[in-house]
Amino acid sequence: MNTKAEKFKAYIDKVDPKAFMVDEIKDDERHSVAFRSGIEVKGQRLPFLVLIDDSIYVMLRIFVATQVVNDGNKAAIHDFINQGNKEYKVFKFYTSDNGDIVLDICLPASDDAFDPQLVDAMIRQVAYPYLNDNLTSILEKV
Repeated sequence: MNTKAEKFKAYIDKVDPKAFMVDEIKDDERHSVAFRSGIEVKGQRLPFLVLIDDSIYVMLRIFVATQVVNDGNKAAIHDFINQGNKEYKVFKFYTSDNGDIVLDICLPASDDAFDPQLVDAMIRQVAYPYLNDNLTSILEKV
């Protein structure tokens, strides 16, 4: 397990040991570890993961809606998420090849400077409030 992942695991073991499933990616040259969980927003459980590897980046990825983007709603969804991308610098929306609406938050952090509490704060104080305010509007587009 990479250094940042070890720090994050130690943090969640103290705060909420059952919050994440830990998945060390085998034979990965960046020693990636995926911490998988879900976030409850407006009665919906949105899958999310914290992806930590040897790079300088830590990725928080929330699957806002899965397999919902199609030719009929793609333009409306892209217009909505592009507006969000313009307004909120800390995160970016995109649509995956599978038709998922995904929200990514990318945090730069070296091994020494990595702070697991910042990851927790980004989920609770940035992503959750935004999704709580906007999930209904997003889902209306699908």
